[in-house]
Amino acid sequence: MVGMVFFLICVANYAVWRHVLIPGMGDVNILTQLGYAIMSFMYGSCVAMLVWCYIRTVLDSPGEVPAAWYPFEDESQRQYLQHDDGYRKSVLEGYEQALEQATPTDGSKFQLAYMYATRPRWCKKCRKWKPPRSHHCSMMNECVLRMDHYCVWMVNTIGMLNYKSFVLFLMWACIACIMSAVLLFKPCVAFVTSTSSILPVWPLLISFMSFVFTASFSLALIGFIVMHWNLIAKNMTTIEAYEKVPITPWPHDKGGWRENFFDVFGRDPYGWCLPILSPKERQRLLEESLHAPANSLPLYPPTTAHV
Repeated sequence: MVGMVFFLICVANYAVWRHVLIPGMGDVNILTQLGYAIMSFMYGSCVAMLVWCYIRTVLDSPGEVPAAWYPFEDESQRQYLQHDDGYRKSVLEGYEQALEQATPTDGSKFQLAYMYATRPRWCKKCRKWKPPRSHHCSMMNECVLRMDHYCVWMVNTIGMLNYKSFVLFLMWACIACIMSAVLLFKPCVAFVTSTSSILPVWPLLISFMSFVFTASFSLALIGFIVMHWNLIAKNMTTIEAYEKVPITPWPHDKGGWRENFFDVFGRDPYGWCLPILSPKERQRLLEESLHAPANSLPLYPPTTAHV
């Protein structure tokens, strides 16, 4: 898939530069040359950024759970895990029922949600403990911190440490695809409407195909961007939002979309568009995930009377 992505990028770049930007910079009009030179710089910068973001997303670790990670400060907190799987399941079902019955305005609703979301969790496949919001990735055969999903286009899992570069890749790829489709529109119209037999067929056919897939990718990427910005605003992952029933109120909300945005992109505005995490931000994310207290659920599920 990595080779396919670079192939598509190269094809679109060839079409744009061959039929639009290079001829435009060779125009006899100075102002036209200047305009196309500026457009070439903007387009080249967008392509360079999407390639940088893509490489970082592919190569960067999503954040695996350390093998020696242990959630309990007090050994007595493990007591509810000493029961069989059926008992633990009944405890969790009791909490889910209590959450459904509690009213959103009730303060205990948030306490129940936080306790449920930060309960101790044991991965049966890895045979080790995993922090809250971590999930097992069957493709990597590892538990990943704040796992979002496995992306076949990246050949990598999207998790806590490469989620920022993944979202930035979507944004830069969308901008580059829109620019490509707009720039290739006129050559494609000329190719379709022309009746001349001396036109270079294959180069123009490549331009037409590039226009079709860049325009299609633009629409698809806009949908993905809207979805992930909505998740960022709520501090949710794709797994938490679509594969499981979200807990209300959401216990991982930092207090509004602005703080949730800072949680992913950091507080330095100069680094928002770059697919890198500063050592300080990386350390903060790891500490929040690995040093978060794991709250054990009581041995018996709460009743409606307690809620």
